[in-house]
Amino acid sequence: MATACTFIERSSEETGKTEEQNAYQVLMDWLEDKQNMSIQWISSEQQCSNLKNGVLPTLGNILLLDGQSNPSDFLDYVEDLKNYALVIILPSHIHLNTETLHIWRKLGANHLATYTPKSPNTYSHIFNTIELAAQNHKQLNRADAIAQQMQELHQSIEQRNQQVEKELYLARQLQQSLLPTPLDDASPADELTFQFSKLHYQSDTLRISGLYVPCDALGGDLYDLIHFKNDRSLSVIMADVSGHGITAGFITAIFKALYHQSAYDNPMPNSVLTHINDELAAIIKTGDYITSVAYHIQRNLEEAGHTIHYSGAGHPFPYLYQANEQKTIRLDKNSMPLGWFGGTEYPVGTITLNPGDKLLLFTDGITELKNDQDELFGEERLDELFTKMAKEHQGPFLDFLLQDLSDFTNGQALDDDLSMLLIEGL
Repeated sequence: MATACTFIERSSEETGKTEEQNAYQVLMDWLEDKQNMSIQWISSEQQCSNLKNGVLPTLGNILLLDGQSNPSDFLDYVEDLKNYALVIILPSHIHLNTETLHIWRKLGANHLATYTPKSPNTYSHIFNTIELAAQNHKQLNRADAIAQQMQELHQSIEQRNQQVEKELYLARQLQQSLLPTPLDDASPADELTFQFSKLHYQSDTLRISGLYVPCDALGGDLYDLIHFKNDRSLSVIMADVSGHGITAGFITAIFKALYHQSAYDNPMPNSVLTHINDELAAIIKTGDYITSVAYHIQRNLEEAGHTIHYSGAGHPFPYLYQANEQKTIRLDKNSMPLGWFGGTEYPVGTITLNPGDKLLLFTDGITELKNDQDELFGEERLDELFTKMAKEHQGPFLDFLLQDLSDFTNGQALDDDLSMLLIEGL
């Protein structure tokens, strides 16, 4: 499918660099001829104004920006540029200083693609960056739209107290829409039936399923995953916002947007958590915080299994059942929750997920379940149950686990959301 782009660049009179201008023209011709992209050239602030006012036709929702331009020239158009995915194009021998880069980011330009004239990899690299920017922009728009819906819902509840229960129900549906889309069913060879849990990813070597059970109040649990099809890797994350209610739901939507923004730029889990933490520390002024665990899963090419890099931010330690050893270990690379202090560095650990291994991510709503004697389910009970089930059960694992949790509570009402994510090596 064709992708339409608009290109903002300096004219040759402004740059005085005919060779670079020719390189830009080669790039534009390549995108148009080889990638079926329609290019709109914009060489001045006036033409940017014309684009805003509809005098200049808009060809698509992507803008390519000349990194040698003065970004300050476009500061009057910040709100208009939010409608586009912005990519800075810059010759590889030129580096942006911190001040200039800050202004570009203020404009919303978070993707940078460098080019080397006559290099065979230059244009495909730029094309891949454009594709990532477009996908990231789409995800941000979707999360922003959901956040806006939740904010409007909050205002409606304040105005109409008599409809509180109805509005909270609608909010729960919106929150659940933040979860990754489930697959229709498992691979036919597995013949699995997921009754309560959802299947979110499956290949011949890996399966990821999730379970989310909201409590009566609007909560703040979230899990999500991104499949990078170009290198057969995945990014996986789980989060738990402190507290309940509209505030928690709203922060959850912000978290999802930040996750997609950071994971597409650098999927390594500690980098993802660092970026999210810095942004949340600047945004959240309510005292709320988020615990989280993040993973990057890469399929091994020369041997069985997957290499997993992981990091944590104040979240309960996940359980890893190792089939060869028939034992369970905890993944304890962790640091402080997200949103407290900017500049926090998060540790990273590495494990191998072999065939038969199971990795369980969960929120503290599981271990803090209570029975009718007011006893907590606790991590020790979960450890024993998970290990026993990993040895004995095949099929929709989380459905079986939920049944045991339900038996323990004996009908007690939930005080918190329950969320679990299971990553299985096949």
